[in-house]
Amino acid sequence: MINRKTVNEKLGDNIRRLRLQSGYSQEAFANEAGISRAYYGRCELGIHSFTVDKLQLIANLLNIPLRDLFTDEDGNPIV
Repeated sequence: MINRKTVNEKLGDNIRRLRLQSGYSQEAFANEAGISRAYYGRCELGIHSFTVDKLQLIANLLNIPLRDLFTDEDGNPIV
């Protein structure tokens, strides 16, 4: 089966997984990142895109390298 998700959807799914593993609610994480919860939620759904600056901030909040936002739980690239 071919995965037809967009890059934004895959990235949002991955960030959601990492956020949940870190124990953050969506609202608490969005507040920490300085993003409205509604906008952050749309980014996790792949409707909107994070800027590179926000991706770096998200990686910092999750205490991971930026590249880890683009790899799945098995270490495979998501794009």
